[in-house]
Parts: sequence; C-alpha cells; structure tokens
Amino acid sequence: MRNLTHWHPSYLVGLSRHCGLYLTLVLLMASPALAQSVRIPVTQPITPAHSLLQSVVPAIVQAKKGVIRTARTRYRYQLVGLNQGWGITEWSLHHYSLFITVQPPWWRSWWAWLGYALLAAGSGWAVNRYRSRRQQDKQRMQQQEAEQLRQIDELKTRFFSNITHDLLTPLTLILGSSVGLISELGQSQYGERLRFIERNAQHLLTLINQLMDLSRLDANRTTLDLVRGQPDQVVGGVVDNFADVAAESYISLTYQTETTATYWFDADKLARITTNLLDNAIKFTPSTATAPGQITVLLRANTPMQQPGLYLSVTDTGIGIDSAHFPHLLNRFYRVDTPAPSPGSGIGLALVNELIELHGGTIDVDSQVGQGTTFHVFLPCQLDEPYAPGTTNTRVTTNSDAAVDSPPEPVRVLLVEDNEDMAQFIALSFPDHYQLYRASDGEAGLIQANHLLPDLIISDVMMPGMDGFTFCERIKSDPVTDHIPVLLLTAKSTLADRMHGLQLGADDYLSKPFHVPELLARINNLLTRQRRYSERVQAVLAGPAPVPNEPAPPPVHPFIQRLHTVLDEHLDQTDFGVDELAAAVHLSRMQLHRKLKALTDSSTTEFIRSYRLTQSLALLTSGVPVAQAAYAVGFTNPAYFSQRFREQFGKVPSSYLPE
Repeated sequence: MRNLTHWHPSYLVGLSRHCGLYLTLVLLMASPALAQSVRIPVTQPITPAHSLLQSVVPAIVQAKKGVIRTARTRYRYQLVGLNQGWGITEWSLHHYSLFITVQPPWWRSWWAWLGYALLAAGSGWAVNRYRSRRQQDKQRMQQQEAEQLRQIDELKTRFFSNITHDLLTPLTLILGSSVGLISELGQSQYGERLRFIERNAQHLLTLINQLMDLSRLDANRTTLDLVRGQPDQVVGGVVDNFADVAAESYISLTYQTETTATYWFDADKLARITTNLLDNAIKFTPSTATAPGQITVLLRANTPMQQPGLYLSVTDTGIGIDSAHFPHLLNRFYRVDTPAPSPGSGIGLALVNELIELHGGTIDVDSQVGQGTTFHVFLPCQLDEPYAPGTTNTRVTTNSDAAVDSPPEPVRVLLVEDNEDMAQFIALSFPDHYQLYRASDGEAGLIQANHLLPDLIISDVMMPGMDGFTFCERIKSDPVTDHIPVLLLTAKSTLADRMHGLQLGADDYLSKPFHVPELLARINNLLTRQRRYSERVQAVLAGPAPVPNEPAPPPVHPFIQRLHTVLDEHLDQTDFGVDELAAAVHLSRMQLHRKLKALTDSSTTEFIRSYRLTQSLALLTSGVPVAQAAYAVGFTNPAYFSQRFREQFGKVPSSYLPE
C-alpha cells in the first residue's frame, strides 16, 4: 500500500452543514408517466416564485438537497390545507414553499355549470310549454264535446217536448173520454173495460211525465225549490197514499221516522223519490194472504257518519237483485229480467238517481236474491232555526193538507157474497169512485175485513159455512173492525129476521130483490153518517181539555177512550209514537191508521199530537210555564210546541196563562 490514511476516533469532529433545497420531481397520482407533463428539469430548480397548476388529482412532490451524501439528511414537510402540522423526517434548517393552484376539471368549471343551468331552464320551459299546449288542446276538446252534448241535449229536450205534446193531446182526449164513458156506462158490461183503459192511460201519462223529468234534468232546467217544512210529513203522506195499494197486494207497509225537525228541502222531489222507491218495492214484492210481504220505510235526521241531512231507506222482502246488476241498476232504461208480473220500464230508478244527484246526495243498494232489497238514500239539507213568534212559516203542503183541491179518495167497500152472478151485478152497479173487494164466504170476509179495514161492508146472509148474521156479530165484537158500517142483504125479509140482524149490530138491512138506486142511496147514507160522526169526534178532540176539578165529557167512542188512557200513561214520553201506540192497543200501524181515519178523519200522528196539545191547555190555564207544559206533554222543543199550538187553537200558548 503506497498511501494509507488513518485517524484516531477521538480526533474526529462532527461536521454541521446546512444545504439549500430545490424540487426535482413532481408526480401526479404517484405515477411517473402522468408526471411527465409537469416534470421540472433538474438543471432548472424551482424557486418560490414558481407555482404549479393541476387538476383535482393529488400530487407527490419530491425534494433533494445539493449534497453528495444524503443518508443523514432530514426533512420537515407540510401541505397547507391538508396537514395540520409539520411532518418530520430527516430535516434541515432551510425551508421551501411551493404554491399549488388546483383548478377544477372542465365539467366542473363555471362555464360548464352555466351551461347546465341554461340546459335545465330550457328543458323545463320546453316541458312546461308542451304540457300547456296539451292542456289547452284537452280543454278545447272538452269544450267542443260539452258544446256538442249541450246541442244534443237541446235537440233531445226539444224532441221530447214536441213528442210529449203530440202524445199528451190525444192522451188527454182518451182520459177525458174514458172518464166520461165510465160515468155513463160504468154499470154496463163495458164499465170494467173502460176502467182498464183509464188505468193504463194514467200509467202512460206517468211514464211520459217521467221522461220529461229526465229530459229537463239533462238540460239542467230542473233546480231545487227549497221550502221550509217537515220532511217526515211529506214521506208519511206518500206512505199513506200507498197504504191501500199495499193492502190490496197483502203487503204490510210500515213507516218509521226518527225526526220531526224542520228543514229547508225540496218537498216535491223528496215525495217523488219516495214514490218511485215505494212503487218499485211493491212491484217486486210478491205476496199472498198466507204469505204477506213486508215493506219498511225509515226516515231519520242524519246518516251513521253524522253528516248533516236526511237519511231515507226503503226495505222490502221481495225477490231481490243479483249483485251483477248493481253497476247498471241506476242507468236509464236498464231492466233486470225478473219473474215480476209487471216488470219496470227502467225509468223510475234512473229518475230517482238524477233527483238525488241534483241534491248532491247519494243512493246505495243492498240486496240478496230471494230475501229482499234495501235502498239507502242520503240527502244533504239544512236544519231550520227554531221557530220564534213573528217568524213567517212556509208550510209544506202534503196530501192531507191539499184534501180540498185533490179528488176524493175512493170508497173501499168489501162485498161478502157467495153467488158469482150477484157479486158481478153489484160490482157493475157501483160508480167509479168505489173500490170493491170481494170475499166468497164469511171466513174469507173476516180475514179481508181485518186486513183492509174497508169503509163499508155489504154481506149476504145466506152463505155456506159462516152465515151473514155470525159474520156481522164477529165484525161488531172485534175492536179492530167494530167501527165499520155493515149492510146486510138477504131474501129473509120478515120482521124477526130484520130485528135479528139489527140486534147483532148491523147498521142497515136490505131485502132481495132490491133496486140499485136504493142500494146506492143506503150506502151513501151510511157513509155520510160515518163521516159526520168522525167530524163530531174530531171537533170534540180538537176542543180544549177540561180544567181541573171539572168532570170530563164522556168519550165519543170506547176505542178513542182506550187510546186516551194509553196516551195519558205515556204523555211525557217524547219517544212514544205511532208504533208504540199501535202495539199498546194490539193493532198494526196500518190498522190503527185506518181505524183512526174512519173515526176521526185524521192520521195517527195528527191524533197523538192533537191530544198532547189539548192536554197542555189544562196545564197552561193552571199557571204552568209554556216550556214546562211542552215538556210535560211530550214535546222536546218548546218553539215547535208553540207553532203547533197556534195552528190548532189559533192562539199562542202564553195567552192561556193566568194574569
């Protein structure tokens, strides 16, 4: 070895040198390939004046110092905005800063966002314009269709008006001629045929009127005519009109009402709705004397959902309707194939539906084949304010109120005669305002008398089985039928026979052979006497009640006295009504109605109300306040009590109070 360098460790002195820094390499995404575009040559160190522009991708910055040996070199670094402090490796005292400006990519630049906003605004405008044009086109088409429908309705209404006018003119001539011929030839062999013509002409007139109503509804020419009144009276009047028809068909017709309040409603349309529903119920409820049908009419103040208005239901025990027909049941001219003897025309229910929709109401149906049908009707209407003195009262006119202007009700006569020729002769002898019912023997006559409660009974004496004398005795001993006048016809003209019949309760006696004018005269006398009797009873009942400590006048009829006794026991019970009174005297609702109609010429509801008002007179004259007297006789509303009191007695209740 020529040269040998050696030193002692104790002679070594540490060298401290602070070197300068410069950047030699910048890598994007730690990839040298990507870093080629931003590589800084080593021969040109980056000074603090340099800055680096890059996109959002991260970069790795590598720095070196200008020394030969770097094993012991330490660094401190910090990326401002990312690191909270300095990271320490091998470091030197020098520091170096590089400003890096991060630019977003082109799809996140400001001009890109502006383009996005303009594109969204343009798309929204285009979509909105497209929808607006579609809506305008749709509205224009709807207006055109509505105009076409209006023109069609106008043409249809004009057509119905013209054709009904053309039909009504000859129909009026047919009706007028048939009525005139019936009055002249009603007792001849052509009388029944003429009555058949008259009945069918009336039916045709009803159908024409229904078609006219539908055409008016289509043309929006029908509006609600609201009046102030009590809907229960309107519905009750319709039910009473159907009582005879139901009785002839052996159908028990029941009316239940849970409201006597005053409403603003269209009385005519409510009556037409009830009439059509009842007509359908009777038409599709087959019944016989041994298997009678049942129809129930219910009216209450509101629906189970407590919506303001009236709820009306008509339930029958008829043939029912299959559920497959429900969606089309209310369509015009839709008819269900049924075994009914007189199928419907498909107009009545459609008219009912139109009238209900005019009210803004609803109609639903529940039915089971072979078990019956129930129609549920809801009509929105407003309750009237309580009655106050001085308030104008627009009273709804019902059938009972319009008795003066309406034609007289037909006289129902039951003929009990076993001889067919004699029965036919008597039937042909009656004028057209008589309705004749026939029974071939006494047993059948008793059944029909209890079921129909006719205005008059004509019975033969000599009949197989139960003779006329026994029949008359049974009629006069039954509280249900004891008020019915009985005229006996017999060939037994001896004084003993006549006395025997009269002692059994017969009201008159006519020997065979007889003349028809004499028979009609005797019938007219019996009916006139019965009518005068009912007027006298009604006058007594409408008079003031006896004051305390004074004897009461004798009752005009035992049955009336019995009703008064029952009412006295329940006088303060507001819920004691027609059904409860009928049950207390062991009669059906219809039987009680007809019996009271014959005895007092008033309905059961009017009879109960009149008696309550009459009893209140004694309380008022003794100093009981008006409200307390109203509650004591079963009224729930003193204002309504005052209204009815003034209608019956012509004075307000307070005028009877002692000064």
